[in-house]
Amino acid sequence: MIIKMVTGQSIADVALQHCGSVEYVFDIAELNGVAIDYVAERELQLLVPDVDNMIKTRLNQRGVVICTGRE
Repeated sequence: MIIKMVTGQSIADVALQHCGSVEYVFDIAELNGVAIDYVAERELQLLVPDVDNMIKTRLNQRGVVICTGRE
């Protein structure tokens, strides 16, 4: 699945928001050729595993955007 990473989001933010767990950090980093500590300096498209779980569903239903670096 392709998602849009927003400015200030870390790979951990993306893993939690789009996969429901930070366990996917390594998978996302490997799929996209970035470091696990990468933080977006601008909007960027990323490939993430297509995972279906309750955490991801609830975050999407509520329109939550997890972004560590956002002010």
